[in-house]
Amino acid sequence: MEEYFSVRFEGKQIELAIESSELKLVQADSFEKEIGLYISIETKGIDIDNWDEVDQESYQHHIKPRIYTEWLDISTELIKNRDFRSLETVKIDFADSGELNDIERLIWAEAPGALYVDNHGVFENVKIDFKYLGQGIFNVTLKGNAEIETPFDVSANVPLEVELKAYDKSATQEDITTFFSRILKPEEFNCNWRYRDDDIFFTATPRELQ
Repeated sequence: MEEYFSVRFEGKQIELAIESSELKLVQADSFEKEIGLYISIETKGIDIDNWDEVDQESYQHHIKPRIYTEWLDISTELIKNRDFRSLETVKIDFADSGELNDIERLIWAEAPGALYVDNHGVFENVKIDFKYLGQGIFNVTLKGNAEIETPFDVSANVPLEVELKAYDKSATQEDITTFFSRILKPEEFNCNWRYRDDDIFFTATPRELQ
């Protein structure tokens, strides 16, 4: 499917090429009923023309926009029949209620993600949709508005990865294996374990990617 990254910034509509993208089911330490759904789509960047009011002259400014969901958790029950392909039925429709105070906004208490252009602006509203394309790849679309007045429309084809971590003996390898087997079918994934002191790192990618 078509990939694009469109954002309106300082009154200018900007179209950018995508450089890299990630789609991960992530969890650390606590393996219960929710799992993080992490999306990161980064552009190659672009030079835009700006006007310096002080010197009364134009100059070029390089921006490298990125969009990401740092704080998006979903119920593991949304993964139907332990089939990772069923992620395409997940629909995210977030709208800021307008009730966050200034302090809550600073710590990004409710918004599931943010758009970075010149700085990080959390989502004021966003709709996120998934379509499974085969070979372990999903088309991910994000459409909405980030503060302040920065609408965006993004589409990327992204391979799925699962990433589970246990730091400082917070969980065992068995805990991770049990959780993974409860929400997904291990036989459909290539799995890898890595260890560092008392930390455990587990990653898995759909075998269809091979």
